[in-house]
Amino acid sequence: MKRLFVLLALICLTNISIGQEEIWMHPNRGQWHDNIEYKIAIPSGNLYLEKGGFTYDFSNERELYNHAHEEDGNHNHKKEKLSGQVVKTTFLGANPNPSFQELDAAPFYENYFLSADTTTWAQFVFPCNQVNYLSLYPGIDLEMYESQHSLKYDIIVEPGADPNLFKVNYEGQNKISITNDGELWVETNLGTIVERKPYAYQVINGVKQEVTCQFKLIESVMSFEFPDGYNNSIPLVIDPQLAFSTFTGATSDNWGMTACPDVNKNLIAGGIVFGSG
Repeated sequence: MKRLFVLLALICLTNISIGQEEIWMHPNRGQWHDNIEYKIAIPSGNLYLEKGGFTYDFSNERELYNHAHEEDGNHNHKKEKLSGQVVKTTFLGANPNPSFQELDAAPFYENYFLSADTTTWAQFVFPCNQVNYLSLYPGIDLEMYESQHSLKYDIIVEPGADPNLFKVNYEGQNKISITNDGELWVETNLGTIVERKPYAYQVINGVKQEVTCQFKLIESVMSFEFPDGYNNSIPLVIDPQLAFSTFTGATSDNWGMTACPDVNKNLIAGGIVFGSG
């Protein structure tokens, strides 16, 4: 007989603004497969941060709302197919074991009980708003963070470092291209991942000065190029932005079943979630 394990999250509601749509990066403390470092909910799926790149995992949310939850004679849910698509990026030639730095921890924590194996249980897991890859390449860091309810990543190039080392290979998409507006479009069956035209700058004598920067694409490998060059003796920041405007809906099918307060007036809720990972 199959068992259905429930994810319970105990949330401290102190200092949380109702209706504020913050993007949280959920660290892996042993509750997921060990290739995952952080999990981020995005429209129609999840983004997984891994040591060697990002993995975008999308599902067709329309099928979640259109299907019926049928049961057999033993009250077991019948298996239902859900279409999806995965796009994987790989940092080519990068440090295989970069260090991770977590910033801006959430005022709440999560507990994960995802199987009967207690070694995979994780408690007091605090999400954060920013994750930094340190020394991803020699003299190059990557910072992933939330900005105005949008997901961004910065490439920080230290003086003397070579930004041409940063190369990202894409696989799993239907098509990848650079638009006339300088944006990188990664097309899938379920929508398009858009990386906005990169904005690069240097701070010189206390003044932020823009550096001309654009995407370069050779087959499925993306990098950056600087037509006018830049001052290699001063740190350089490359600042693209991720957009998922063509993706819609919840990230997973779920139902709430019960809720109650505990003796400390915290809210405890119980339910079922069919999330990826």
